[in-house]
Amino acid sequence: MKGLLIIFGSLFLFLLGAHFFNWNVSIADTEQIWESEEKIEWETVIKKYGPTKASDIFEESLLNKDVNQQHVAAHIFGGALYDTLGISAFASCGDNFFYGCLHEFIGRAGADGGPKAMFELNDQCIKNFVDNPLICQHGIGHGLVSYLGYSEQNLMEALEVCSDFNDPGGGCTAGVFMEYNSRNTLVGKDGKTAIRQIIEKDFLRPCLNVQSNEQRACAYWSPQWWHAADLDYKRDEVTFIEIGSRCRYFDEPTLRLGCFEGIGVLIMPLFDLATEEEARKLCKDASGGDSTYLSACVDTALAI
Repeated sequence: MKGLLIIFGSLFLFLLGAHFFNWNVSIADTEQIWESEEKIEWETVIKKYGPTKASDIFEESLLNKDVNQQHVAAHIFGGALYDTLGISAFASCGDNFFYGCLHEFIGRAGADGGPKAMFELNDQCIKNFVDNPLICQHGIGHGLVSYLGYSEQNLMEALEVCSDFNDPGGGCTAGVFMEYNSRNTLVGKDGKTAIRQIIEKDFLRPCLNVQSNEQRACAYWSPQWWHAADLDYKRDEVTFIEIGSRCRYFDEPTLRLGCFEGIGVLIMPLFDLATEEEARKLCKDASGGDSTYLSACVDTALAI
């Protein structure tokens, strides 16, 4: 369980980066960036040296770059890999630079081949990312939703595809819920993602409409959605009291507990890996001092 939380914490750091990193370029310009002269240059390197050595050359080229530049460059390299060699080159992406290469590669493969391509990529995840296939499968979940669409029916279809994967850790399912909520592939001209809006204060939708074995994952990622959708990423006591009150709308105990765990995974990356004291304070605010929910929040936060 702890390993799973660490992986999901890393994934959440990536998503927070989309909102809080000081990108050197506007996100609104990403289409031009991903098809830039730099991408063409990397395609030439890949053709000359092959994907493995090209990947080594790429990583060496980023040694003196900051994390923002590295992540953007990794997206460009991922696009070059896929466009040059297709799915067979997937393993050469690696899982560094905030997963930029993986996410770009998966996104392009999904756009080309849809769910069929995702099954091929899932096999590649299990084969080539033995230590943490969840990271890779999580990206597939994002790709499925961006390919199928953002309606609730599309969500159900994406979850059905995930259920057919060899994905015991639930990485694909987590990616589906996160993309459905955060809509990271839908970027407006203002450079902001089109966060799913809360309609008529229905804070629990769609968690009670999905299959019973998928509801806890939905509840787990709900605090992240609320925090972005109408709480403006605020980091104060009042905000976390509100998030905790929404978790209590889940009547089923395991869903409510999962929601408070989701608050824990929200806290640490949000505060640049907060101290244990800070994490306990925010978890106490959210839980109202209830020992069960306080423990669920704190244990999750400190496991990251």
